[in-house]
Amino acid sequence: MSEPETIRPHARDTGDARPWAGVTDEKRVAFLVQLSNTANVRRACEAAGISRPTAYRWREADPDFAEQWDAALECAHDLVEEGVFKSGLKGGEDGRFWLKSHRRDKYGDRASLDLTSGGKSFADVLAKLRVRKEARARKAQEAQGGADPTGG
Repeated sequence: MSEPETIRPHARDTGDARPWAGVTDEKRVAFLVQLSNTANVRRACEAAGISRPTAYRWREADPDFAEQWDAALECAHDLVEEGVFKSGLKGGEDGRFWLKSHRRDKYGDRASLDLTSGGKSFADVLAKLRVRKEARARKAQEAQGGADPTGG
């Protein structure tokens, strides 16, 4: 059974500017290395022997650590992307959902809808739609060999 985590004073209590006061740099490195290999905060915390709240407290209090955390996640995402690419070459489809959610800018769905009128008034847009509708009705009527539905 593992030893319980030693309770250490928080930086505010010791006057130390580092949010991980009393914690060895080895724990911080162990956390970042595991995170870069797994993209899993729980596993990274276990590897470093710290709790999740501690890790998130460090992240919130230290911009450098937050930047290192983000870089570690990018490394892990690169590993997954490489694995998905290799499995894709073999005909596998594993990991596509993961890539779409974690690398949305590169692999996410790109559907978009432009709801602007292009500077035209609402009346102009309606008039254009009405003209298109009449043209479709005329074309359909002509295809059936009938008279012009608009009376023209």
